[in-house]
Amino acid sequence: MRALVTGGAGFLGSHIINELVEANYDVRVLWLKTLCSMIRENASRTITL
Repeated sequence: MRALVTGGAGFLGSHIINELVEANYDVRVLWLKTLCSMIRENASRTITL
C-alpha cells in the first residue's frame, strides 16, 4: 500500500511515518513549508508580494 504524509517533519508526522514504514507502506512525504515556498516563488513571477 502507499501513503502520502503531509507535515512529515513534525512530531506527529514523524511518528506516523515510522508506523507506516513498519507496516510495509510505501511512504511519500510532503513538507508544507517547501510547498508554500514553491507557490510563493511561482506567484512572485507574476505579482509583487
